Amino acid sequence: MQIVSIGVGDSLDFDRVATALSAALSARGSVATVTERDGDLSVDGSMTTWRFKVNGDGGPTVDEIIDRLTNEGYDYTLLDWVLVGGEPHVAVGTNPIQGSVATLEPTDLDDSARLAGLGEELDRLEPYETLISLVHQIQAHPDSPKAGAIATFTGRVRAENYEDTRTTHLEYEKYEDVADAELEAIRQELTDREGVYEVLLYHHTGTVPAEEDAVYVVVLAGHRREAFRAVEDGIDLLKDRVPIFKKEVTESGEHWAHDRP
Repeated sequence: MQIVSIGVGDSLDFDRVATALSAALSARGSVATVTERDGDLSVDGSMTTWRFKVNGDGGPTVDEIIDRLTNEGYDYTLLDWVLVGGEPHVAVGTNPIQGSVATLEPTDLDDSARLAGLGEELDRLEPYETLISLVHQIQAHPDSPKAGAIATFTGRVRAENYEDTRTTHLEYEKYEDVADAELEAIRQELTDREGVYEVLLYHHTGTVPAEEDAVYVVVLAGHRREAFRAVEDGIDLLKDRVPIFKKEVTESGEHWAHDRP
């Protein structure tokens, strides 16, 4: 799923911008929007609509809602960027912001060609995945009826390391083109094996908090032995060959690490 945070300025409101972008993106897939209204998180999508209290009465966080939308199979989620902080992916009616995918003028909201081009730009971003969304993808594979096994590996960020100081989070950076090419090469090597039908490898980038998931390997295979071998080899090859670098941030400092969880 593509997560698109939207920064709004020039007396525009999020609803107007989200409506225009939703209409344009709906031609490419299903769209949900997440914003805050009167102390509630409002989640509206083409499949269903929810409204939650913001972290109240046991209500979910924004991150938990994003996971739910990903698992539901949405292709895009439009977020009011004040809910997540950081830099917006799309800035509308504001000065250009470093790191934004695009800056739109208010008149662009009525320009179907400009918005269609924005959809192409957004699709070049790395999608967000969960273990459940990857399993759903692999279950939909054409060879799924022949498969007797789905095996998975989840790598997590350790909160407690070997130096008795707690890790707060890891920051991952990816050597974009090289990393993506190497991930695809590993996937192809594993799916070329007898009895292995599909392999999905996914590594989060950016900040991953302690005790959260960082990397997934999911394998669809004819039998459990083929599935288990491919999962183990998949994570080993990813660690050895894919240029993804991590900085470990602890309660006492930070350092670049050479291994991955």
